[in-house]
Amino acid sequence: MVPYSQNIPGTEIEFEMIPVPGDPYRKIQPFWIGKFEVTLREYREYAAMYSVFKADRTRPDFTEPDRVDAVSAPTEVYNPQDRFAGAESLQCPAYSMTLFAAKQYTKWLSLLTDRPYRLPLESEWIKACKAGGTGYFWKDDQLRKLAFFNLETEGVQPVGSKAPNPLGIYDMQGNVSEWVITSFPTGRPGREERPSTKHSEVLPPVWIAKGGNFASRLEECLPAHRFTITEDEWDEEATFPNSVTWLGSYSDRTKIGFRVVRQLGELDKVEMSKFWDVANPSYDELIEFKLESGRGARGSVDKETFGKMKDASENMQAWID
Repeated sequence: MVPYSQNIPGTEIEFEMIPVPGDPYRKIQPFWIGKFEVTLREYREYAAMYSVFKADRTRPDFTEPDRVDAVSAPTEVYNPQDRFAGAESLQCPAYSMTLFAAKQYTKWLSLLTDRPYRLPLESEWIKACKAGGTGYFWKDDQLRKLAFFNLETEGVQPVGSKAPNPLGIYDMQGNVSEWVITSFPTGRPGREERPSTKHSEVLPPVWIAKGGNFASRLEECLPAHRFTITEDEWDEEATFPNSVTWLGSYSDRTKIGFRVVRQLGELDKVEMSKFWDVANPSYDELIEFKLESGRGARGSVDKETFGKMKDASENMQAWID
């Protein structure tokens, strides 16, 4: 396993992936993880798919895609200058999306590249964050070399602005928190499977973000700390934009982003569905209801998509002035 760069097909955008050794004792397989958090520039290409999927649905030959091949894209951001007011450029980490939207981004990316991308399990995230050390005894001056935290800045900063950790991974702590997976569906109604992680007692309806953000205290940035959101808090979703894939007005939730992991092996869409889909059946029903009522759009990602992506991105409103 070596570092590599991945192009997002249909664009000129590339991102870098860093290998992380496995841990047989904790049943963690080797994996690659994003050198940086997913940026607004990268995420914007996924968000542009809303107009592609919406236009596709008006075609006379349109057929509803099979669930395993379908990707959900968010509605347009109502006011990007307000939503991303703290970001100075598209090189800032993407933030202010739900766990569902982050998972759908990884599905979109996987289907475009034919590679198995997903969010990290919490155990994988901790492994990458510690980078071979314990990570629990960092002091303020040590962490400031790696992270923006404790209101050193008033908003998110471009990725890679601080030093990398010993594995060459940037911004694992501070700046924005990062979504992780703590459980996933088994295919049995109402049942979830717990992945191998020291925090395996946590199941939905609790969602977990790691690493702290630019406003977090030092202890909130350490590998063991969790930022949790309950199912009830999703009901506070903002009216604008009218989409289940964007967060509400609660300030801490606007400081969550994510980075991607690539696991070993070839892309198996059925197997990967447990990482892309929603673990909580009631939340899955809510997403279906909102998609049917026009919140977001669902469509297929294939070679025909490549040609449409550029036009959709160019015609989309600017996110950062």
